[in-house]
Order: sequence, then structure tokens, then C-alpha cells
Amino acid sequence: MRKGQRLWTLFSSMLYISAFTFGGGFVIVSLMQKKFVDQLHWLEEEEMLDMTALAQASPGAIAVNAAILVGRKVAGGAGMAVAVLGTILPPMVVLSVISLAYQAFASNPWVAGHAGGCGGSDCGCKLAPGQPRGQGTRSVGHGADDCGFHPFLCVPCECDLSDSWRGAAGRGESAVDG
Repeated sequence: MRKGQRLWTLFSSMLYISAFTFGGGFVIVSLMQKKFVDQLHWLEEEEMLDMTALAQASPGAIAVNAAILVGRKVAGGAGMAVAVLGTILPPMVVLSVISLAYQAFASNPWVAGHAGGCGGSDCGCKLAPGQPRGQGTRSVGHGADDCGFHPFLCVPCECDLSDSWRGAAGRGESAVDG
């Protein structure tokens, strides 16, 4: 296979996997294994497992880290570039489209009130996993509150729930009164 064709196949495969995958990096990695090990036979299963371990251990998004490793193995530096581009392009497009509509929603007083109230839940989500759960038990970080314990991330967050209690329009009525 020509290098240009190999690069195109790598890019289009990563673009497809990234665009139609929901559920995080490990889902993408498993589909990468299916594509590059089982279908294209560009990698051995042992190589893909090693790349998955390296991608997980490295800082950053596991899907991007895996794309870097697979791209380098398949086509060198150019392979890394096209694999990463194919991986990050779909989320960038989706976020760009969402950001275009952001102003229309952000100016809505109910949306603004909800967003203001969510600031407090951000701190609570970061602090909750380490808090006692009654009868001497402690959360082990499983379930709905599995957000991790990062006190340094909580410092700048807005822990003001007043917008939620005042009502989204800020007119003094309760948010539950409608």
C-alpha cells in the first residue's frame, strides 16, 4: 500500500471511529483494535495492548494518546499527525457548532440561573467522594458522585447557589415555584 493511501486510510479510520463513538477513550481504543489489528492487520494484538497501556499511563486523553502511538507505528510522524487530526476533528466540529448557539441560550435568564447554580455542585462533586456516608462507611468513588477529589480544582470554582434559590429570572421567587 502506498504511503499516501495508508495515511488516508489511517485518517479516515480515526475520523470515523471518533465521530461515531460515545463512551470515552476505552471504547475508541477497542474500535481501534478491531480496525487496525483485526481488519487491516497493521498491528499485532500484543502491540495494541502495549499501546493501550501506554496511552492510559500518559497524561491527556487516552484516545489522542492511542492515536499518536498507532499513527507513529503505522506511518511515522505523518501518521501521528493524521491520526491525531482524525481523532480530534469530530469533537472540535461539534463543540464549534454548539458554541455558535451558545449566545442564544446564555442570554436566556432561566439557562443563566441554572448555570450559576451548577457552580456549587461542581465543588460538591469534587469534595463528595471523600466524605463520610453514615455508619462509618466512606465513599470509594463509585456511582453518581465519582468525580474524584481535587481540592486544588475547587478553589476557583463558584460555590454560590443563590441563583438557584432565587429563581432563574432573579425575581425572588423560588426556582421550584415555576
